This record gives sequence, C-alpha cells and structure tokens, in this order.
Amino acid sequence: MVQREAALDKSNKDLVCEVGNLKKDLATAEAEVHRLGSVVIPQLECQITNLSAENQELRRQLQSATGSCGRHHVEIEALRIRICHQDKEIKDLECDKSNLERRVEELLRQIGSHQGSGCGGGCNRRIEDLTRDVVHWKDRFLDMQQRRNNLSEQLDEQGEKIRTYEEILRQNGFIIR
Repeated sequence: MVQREAALDKSNKDLVCEVGNLKKDLATAEAEVHRLGSVVIPQLECQITNLSAENQELRRQLQSATGSCGRHHVEIEALRIRICHQDKEIKDLECDKSNLERRVEELLRQIGSHQGSGCGGGCNRRIEDLTRDVVHWKDRFLDMQQRRNNLSEQLDEQGEKIRTYEEILRQNGFIIR
C-alpha cells in the first residue's frame, strides 16, 4: 500500500507539473493570439488594402497606356492615309505643273513667232494670264508639298512616341515581344 501511495504521489506530482506546463503554454498561446489579433492582423489587413489599391492603380495605368497606344495607332493610320492622299495630290500637281510648263514654252514660242507679225495687246494679256496661272499652280504645289512634309513629321513623331510607349510596356512585362 505504501508503494502504491508513493506511485500515486509520484504520478500526482507528474500530473501537477504537466498541468502547470500546460497552463504556461496556454498563457503563452493566449498572449500570442492577443498579439496577432491586435497587432499583426491589422498590419496585414492594412498591407492588403494598400496592395489592392496599388494593384488597381497599376491596372488603371495599364488600361490607360494600352488605350492611348491604340489611339496613337489609329492616329498614325489616319496620318498615313492623309499622307497618301497628299502624295497623290502632289503627283497630280506636279503633272499639272509640267503640263503648264510645256504650254508656257509653246506659248512663248508662239509669241516669239507672232512678235514679228505684230501680235498686239491680246497676246500680252494672254501672257499675263498664263503667267498668273503658272504662279498660282506653283504656289499651290509648294503649299501642298509643305502640308505633306508637316504630316510626315507628325507621323514620325507619333511613331516615335508609340515605340517609346511599347518599349516601356515591354520593360514592365505588359507586352511580350
């Protein structure tokens, strides 16, 4: 019986020690739960909110960048079409110019041949009219040429901007080569 009582005492002491250790572990766990609940979780929630806002901003910027990129492509295409029309008009004007130059040469030859025969004031008026026509078409040609050059410069600038935008998007991984 004494042995049994000694064994029970020892077992009781072991259980009391184990209960004490469990109470300490429980207190430590409760302190950790309190710390996580009052400090770490709010910090993580704040960080999640900030990252979500940043993610939304990046998505908006990406949409804006790709939207403006598309808009620039449309502008460039419109400028290319305008340049094609201007080129066609310039070719037409060059053709008109060469036709007018040939006509002026022909009329000058006629004037030269009529000067000896006494052409009169009608020829002079006709020469003045033709000279005005030549000046008019020359000015129109130069104007169209200037407009075409301006459009070409705009197209080059827009193309450079788009290439820059695309390079930035490639560097940030939004466009795959």
